[in-house]
Amino acid sequence: MQKEFFQLLCETVMQPDYDLFVYHEESRTYWFNGQSLESEADFMLIGLVFGLAIYNSVILDVHFPLCLYKKLLGQDVGIKDLEQMQPDVARSLKKLLEWSGPGSVEDVFCATFVVDQPKGFGETTAVELVPGGSDLAVTEENRRRYVDLYVDFVLNESIRAQFNAFRRGFLLLTDGPVLALFRADELEV
Repeated sequence: MQKEFFQLLCETVMQPDYDLFVYHEESRTYWFNGQSLESEADFMLIGLVFGLAIYNSVILDVHFPLCLYKKLLGQDVGIKDLEQMQPDVARSLKKLLEWSGPGSVEDVFCATFVVDQPKGFGETTAVELVPGGSDLAVTEENRRRYVDLYVDFVLNESIRAQFNAFRRGFLLLTDGPVLALFRADELEV
């Protein structure tokens, strides 16, 4: 009965109608919606529900990327983590890093220090990764910085408020020395 309760609750909050999480079809995982209009209290409540499930030894069928669990444990995340969630985007960023010709990075990729962020209802908004980023071209010299900023934006900056609230709720019941014994992949299971 406990498992059914938690599973039904999780399935409900993961629905797109609630605007809390975004589903990535290519990886079949959910990620925080950084543009959600829901309050931080809602994300904290969801984190509390997940923590309560773990506290009660209930295993949930919820598909978050491994980087969520790494972030819950305070570990750094990077392009390998993005690759698990958005493989096509990560491959494109790796191609940008590895590009050696013909043509310059600037001419071939035509990229600036901007990322398109989903706004909702199929719309996107351009967000500058650095001040004046829409006027700063990605070149051979600065492409590593661009990739690092892009990955950090997707996995950290764009969802900072939502994740921090979720983490606070999750840690209300699970924080302590026992949590430190887990690796991210064990916590995922």
